[in-house]
Amino acid sequence: MNDDIPATRYKVGRVLAEYDLPQLAEELPSRWLGENGDQQSLRSLAHQINRRILEAAMVEAGMTPLEGEVANYYRLLTDTDVSSGDRTQAQRSLERDGVDVETVLNDFVTHQAVHTFLQKYHDVERAVTKKDPRETIERLRGRIQAVTRDAVESSRTEDSMSFEDFLVVANIEVICKVCGERVEASEVLSGATCSCGQTPFSAE
Repeated sequence: MNDDIPATRYKVGRVLAEYDLPQLAEELPSRWLGENGDQQSLRSLAHQINRRILEAAMVEAGMTPLEGEVANYYRLLTDTDVSSGDRTQAQRSLERDGVDVETVLNDFVTHQAVHTFLQKYHDVERAVTKKDPRETIERLRGRIQAVTRDAVESSRTEDSMSFEDFLVVANIEVICKVCGERVEASEVLSGATCSCGQTPFSAE
C-alpha cells in the first residue's frame, strides 16, 4: 500500500469512503489476487463495488432493499440489454424513494478505475499466466458446437429435418501448403507435423 498517497486521490478510494465502505477497499487486493479463493476479474470487482454503492444509497434514502432488489435495480440501470423505458422506470422509482440516481451513476466505477486503484494505491499486480492455446481452441470448438446445436434445434421442423437425434462436429485443421495434408490444430500445437514435415501451414 502506498502510504504517501491518500486512497481518496483515486475514484475507487473516494467513492468507497463517501459511501462508508472502507472494508471493501481493503479487501480488493485479496479478491483480485485470489488469496482467499478464486481470483476475481476487474470487471467483477467493479460490479461488486457499484452494487454496494447503489445499496448504500438506497439505505441512506431510507429504503430497506429486499433480497435481490439491489441486483435487479443495478441490472436495470446498467445492462445494455435493458430497454430505455425499463431503465427510465427504474430511475424514477428510485428517485421517488429519495435516491439521487444521477449522483449514484456518476459514482459507479469502471474496471480500469479498479485496476488503477489496485496498482497505484495498493501497489499490487497480478502475475500474467500464459494460457495454453490448445485449451482455448477446445473451448472455442465446444462453443461452436453448442451454438450450432441450439440453432439447429430451434429451426428444426418436421418438413425440413426428419431425424430426431444428431451430432455436431467442429474440426479445426491446419493444412500443409507443400503436401496438402490436413492435421488437427490441437495436434500441431502438441508437436505433430505433416508427412513431408514442411512448413508453413495454412489454418482453415
